[in-house]
Order: sequence, then structure tokens, then C-alpha cells
Amino acid sequence: MDIVRIGDRPVGAGAPVYIIAEAGSNHDRDLDQARRLIDVAAEAGADAVKFQTFRADAIVAETPTRAQYLDDILPAGQTMSELFAQLELPREWHATLAQHATDRGLDFLSTPFDHEAVDLLDELGVKAFKVATYELWHLPLIRDIASRGKPIICSTGMADLAAVQDAVD
Repeated sequence: MDIVRIGDRPVGAGAPVYIIAEAGSNHDRDLDQARRLIDVAAEAGADAVKFQTFRADAIVAETPTRAQYLDDILPAGQTMSELFAQLELPREWHATLAQHATDRGLDFLSTPFDHEAVDLLDELGVKAFKVATYELWHLPLIRDIASRGKPIICSTGMADLAAVQDAVD
């Protein structure tokens, strides 16, 4: 396996493990909570902290109906679009969180779910991009990410080998 560099850090065979703390959408739409997630990642010895950059209205249909299996998960009357809106990391927080991560000695990473998110993260200077499994089929997004010339980390948990190969190609 070749060595890949995420910033100044070699990643691959013979290199120390590169640990990414998954903050995801666990910030509860609270900037102080997001900062605390970064602090905990730094205290735990992680190399990077990763969030998710999406717009709820772009990934979930706004519909008043919901699947019955959600009745045990969501509060009465809450829709999936409302849930995702609560999980969305406001774009205006990204620079603040990226700087806080840098100040704590961490690489700031985020999984982009649309082209505007790729632009934002690239402008912030992320050292690598992370692609979610269910975005492996979104080849225009992957091509956009690849055009930035930075390492790409792909989740492959729900994908078959053909989807992974298409994403790599």
C-alpha cells in the first residue's frame, strides 16, 4: 500500500495510525457543544475531528408523512426533514470550528454532501475529504472532490465492490 499524506502526516503501511474522531451531527446544533466535541477529540489523542456538511433541504424530502418505523425514534409529529434540520451544522460555524480544531492540534475534516459543501470545505483548507458510503454512487460529487487534489477517504460499509471500483475510477 502506498503512503498517503493528510497534511504533513503520512498515512498507510508503516505509518502511525491516523485517528479521526467522529463528531458527525452530534453537536445538537449548539456551537459550544461542537467546540466541546473538538476538545474531547484533542484530549483523547485524535489526529482529526470530522463533522458532516449538508443542507437538510437538499438530502431529505419535506413531507408531512413519515415511515411507521420512525414512530419509535422521532417525537410525535416531527418529520425527517425537521430532524435533519436540527442535525445540520450551520455553514457559518465551519470557519470557527476549523480554527478551534487547528488551535487544539487537530485536522478539521467534514463529509460534504453537495457541491457547495465541497467548495466551502476546500476554501477552509481541509487536508482531506471524507465520502459517506451512500455518496459512492454520486459520481459527479466524487469527481468534484477529486478535482481538488486532496486525499479522499471513502466509507464502503454498504457498498458492493462494483460501487467502490466506480468511485475509485
